[in-house]
Amino acid sequence: MKKPVFLLYAFVIALLFNLKVWDADILARLKSHNLIPLLLITVAGFWAYATWIGRRYGRLLRKQHNIGLETETIPLSYRHQLGYVLWAIVPVVIVHMAFIWCVASIVPNTQAVVFAYMRDYLPVFVLLVGGYTGLLLFRPEYALENSFPQKVVEIKEVLPPDIDKRVGLYTLFQHLMKQQGLGPVFDYTDGLSVRFFDIALINTHSKEYYVYLNNGEKWRADDILKELKARGLDRWMIKISKYYCINMLLVAYPIEKPRSHVVLTRTIYSRMVQKIPAEELDKMCKIGPGLKDAVENFLADNDGMKYEDWDSFIPLR
Repeated sequence: MKKPVFLLYAFVIALLFNLKVWDADILARLKSHNLIPLLLITVAGFWAYATWIGRRYGRLLRKQHNIGLETETIPLSYRHQLGYVLWAIVPVVIVHMAFIWCVASIVPNTQAVVFAYMRDYLPVFVLLVGGYTGLLLFRPEYALENSFPQKVVEIKEVLPPDIDKRVGLYTLFQHLMKQQGLGPVFDYTDGLSVRFFDIALINTHSKEYYVYLNNGEKWRADDILKELKARGLDRWMIKISKYYCINMLLVAYPIEKPRSHVVLTRTIYSRMVQKIPAEELDKMCKIGPGLKDAVENFLADNDGMKYEDWDSFIPLR
């Protein structure tokens, strides 16, 4: 999530939180001289907590994908998810309550103030933190921008030195897979990026764009087509229907006539159906009306393809 957008969300939630909208005495709090300082402190706290939670989620991703160490995706166990939730929530609550205690210590009845806060505000605070923590499991694009650790992963060359333009389109996938192995491989150096080699399909439905990776995972990436075009990789991402583009690098060749479907390689298909029902995946790969020419044009022009940049990391957000 972009920082200005998060700041807006944080301000609105901080306002509702400090007004204690679940209580009746909202007008009195609006007139309070302490409201603005409390808002600023709360927004700063939410920012810090969101960064911490995003970093915990980044660690969870590294465990799942084992970046730089393995080529296969590690299944995400409930133990990993539970560890992420606990490490994201518990330290935040402890630090938050320690801060409340320090602030309350300037008044004589410190314990009474702390207990009152725990009674009136803490349950809502835990609900907010827990809700955001759980949200990232399903919508990771809501992580605060650059909250993932700035850790440079080992990036290997995908293309072996012996690959040249004599390598045909039909055998290129096997060469690349043998050299690098299957991913997906992520890079956290500047936000969150994934190898182009690991993007199978793009869903262009409505204003939200989603990428489907070669293991069936779905990630939101609204600027994905712009990022591919900037790198000259849009030539490989062919629009085959109203809502889907497919990475022709991961397609099984030859494409039989009549060309009603574009079939993914057996390796990619067998991985994706573990998370996407086969019927749905087949529908995603169906060539739509009036778009058969796009596939024909690609096949006719593939001799001019450049064998480079397929190891590029494409920003997802």
